[in-house]
Amino acid sequence: MPVYGSNSLISFDSTGASGTSESVDSIVAEKLKFFLGTNKGEVLNNPDYGANLIIFVGLPLDQGLVDAIDGVIRAELGMWFPYVTVDGIEKTITKEDGSMEFLLYYELNGQIQSVSFYV
Repeated sequence: MPVYGSNSLISFDSTGASGTSESVDSIVAEKLKFFLGTNKGEVLNNPDYGANLIIFVGLPLDQGLVDAIDGVIRAELGMWFPYVTVDGIEKTITKEDGSMEFLLYYELNGQIQSVSFYV
């Protein structure tokens, strides 16, 4: 349970009433970033949670790899986030260490949103 006065997304006031200081859009964006950065087996009591994108680390970057990452993300988000529709995935940066930054475009409540993540 979140602690009163903590930096949690859901907080409690002095009367014990709960509320959130974040918008639904920002909460979903944070959940997506967490999910995309999580590997299967990392979440206690939920071994299937996570996009498991670590399997792509170190592979040569080409359009086939980007398409494979796109397919995995669409399948995983379709299962875990049915209220989100993936609109597109774009590779934005490849760093010297081989990690890649992507931008995920998705639809939530009829509006296109975006969130960046790393593989």
